[in-house]
Amino acid sequence: MSLRNIVKIGGSYYIALPKKWVKEYNIDKVKLLNIQFRDDGILEIIPLNFGYHEQRLIKLIAGPLLKRKLVAAYLKGYEVIEVDIKEQDYKEILALIEDLQKILIGLEIVEESEKKIVVQCFTTNEYQLESLLYRMDSISRKMYIDAVTAYEKGDVNLAESVKRRDNSLDRIYFLTVRTIRTRIMNPLTSKNERLLLLDYRLLARDLEEIGDTGEEIAYLVGKEKTVCELGGIINEIAKYQHEIVKNILLNKGNRCGNECFEKFQYLRDTVTGLRLAKDNCYEVLHKINNILQKIKDIQDLA
Repeated sequence: MSLRNIVKIGGSYYIALPKKWVKEYNIDKVKLLNIQFRDDGILEIIPLNFGYHEQRLIKLIAGPLLKRKLVAAYLKGYEVIEVDIKEQDYKEILALIEDLQKILIGLEIVEESEKKIVVQCFTTNEYQLESLLYRMDSISRKMYIDAVTAYEKGDVNLAESVKRRDNSLDRIYFLTVRTIRTRIMNPLTSKNERLLLLDYRLLARDLEEIGDTGEEIAYLVGKEKTVCELGGIINEIAKYQHEIVKNILLNKGNRCGNECFEKFQYLRDTVTGLRLAKDNCYEVLHKINNILQKIKDIQDLA
């Protein structure tokens, strides 16, 4: 703990800054400090030369978990990722990175040799998160609507198109998470904005998992010859999802009260009734119910 006396000079109040902090962060070379007032009465002093804008680099060693480590580095906001290949197969590692480029927006190879591959993330923090989340909402809804349609009609081609769309959803999901985490790390991001970003992170996760469930339904198509008509319930669920997401992104969560709860109850009861009446459609209705529960999780954010 470092206590400081408050000195009053004229109509202003002054305190001495800790010498260790000034030296460690080169405060003597900073002309401006950002002052933020928190709701809990705490005053934050942030130097504007804080390392947030410096290019962040991480070094990885090729191995069995390299793919997961590369995705994690991307999501954590690293701009430059160096991969030490060592004894690993250069062509195999290069192929792995090229495969990841299909789902990680802005990831480019800038240097390569048989000992090291360097990739750089050419993304910006200026993406509008609301637009990215609206896009995730749209893709995920269309995925499960088309998956259920394909299941009802036995349309294998439509089911295959749903599976392909999962990559598009993943691309936007990874970019959204990277943007959110980068903004949270920014010391100039306010407390209220950080809370909103945490909600957006949960929303992105739920939308991505809804899309995954739509893909799972698509994989059921063609495995059994059962014809299953679900009476258009999936379109009602999609409309319900869109309204919930829109309320959150327009900051109108307070408008989502009893009406949304009653809508969820109606949809859940309808799906339950279909599961009891259509024994041959149990598996697809189980997955539809999972989607509905995920939408309820999103509703709880409001």
